[in-house]
Amino acid sequence: MLKPHKNAAAERRDGLMEFIACTRHFLKVMGAGRDQLDKIAEYHAVLDDIDRGVVGAMIAVNNRNPGDTSQIHLLRGMAAVAMDYLMGAGEPRDDAARQVARIDGFNKLQSGRSIGINRKTGEIPEPYKAVKEWRKNASRGKDSAGNDLNKTFQMVWGFRQRPGSVSPPEFRRLSAHQIDRLRQELGGLPADL
Repeated sequence: MLKPHKNAAAERRDGLMEFIACTRHFLKVMGAGRDQLDKIAEYHAVLDDIDRGVVGAMIAVNNRNPGDTSQIHLLRGMAAVAMDYLMGAGEPRDDAARQVARIDGFNKLQSGRSIGINRKTGEIPEPYKAVKEWRKNASRGKDSAGNDLNKTFQMVWGFRQRPGSVSPPEFRRLSAHQIDRLRQELGGLPADL
């Protein structure tokens, strides 16, 4: 009998559920306690519930105006890291930001708040200015309004190679890799985010 076709989100959840199951097994073999194993199993169960249309308390919406998704923040963090790597390779700040902003689909990462639309005039800045803003915010750990950054964005920024840790040619290689990854991820996003 044919199984119903799963959408891309369901397929990603299946992969994540397999990863969680493997992680749980690994932790069990390594001697993890029952509390840790049960917590891992809880994450697996939440994803299984989503496939059945059940929204558990762990993922219930607690904010009526949540803003952009964590996936968008992840990609903005990747854009900020790509710019940082280009600068590590010797590119001037504006040129680095422009290279990142030219990636096909970059506009999917922009929302009014994230790109600094002038509230009085409605003027939209050039896209490269959004990349510069994300990198600046990442460096300070706060957005332009002084709010803490999204945790996913912070995680991506925190795992980057730091200036001085690798040579400029290595930063060039890292920037090309980061831009390719960003291009792939943006290509997989729906056009109407």
